[in-house]
Amino acid sequence: MYPSHHHRLMFLTLCSLLLAGCSLFESRSQPTPIVVQPPATVQHEQVVVHKPVIIHDTPPPPQTEIIATAPSSQHIWVPGFWTRRDGDWVWQSGRWELRP
Repeated sequence: MYPSHHHRLMFLTLCSLLLAGCSLFESRSQPTPIVVQPPATVQHEQVVVHKPVIIHDTPPPPQTEIIATAPSSQHIWVPGFWTRRDGDWVWQSGRWELRP
């Protein structure tokens, strides 16, 4: 898997988590734990399967971002999202990327 594909897969997984977390937050006072199965990776021709991550709290609301002018017409805006790092929610800022 190419690094850009890995980043897109992680981005889509985290966006799904964010949306699922937001809907859980509004519908229940105690959120249901979210289980995320990280994608398997290949290292030295061996498949490495990572342990599932269990998240017991929902992410904060999305942050407001100011979207600057695109560097070119070939760029698309990838919005920011919350991600988990060392057990805490950390905001990953939006950015411009070249179209696939």
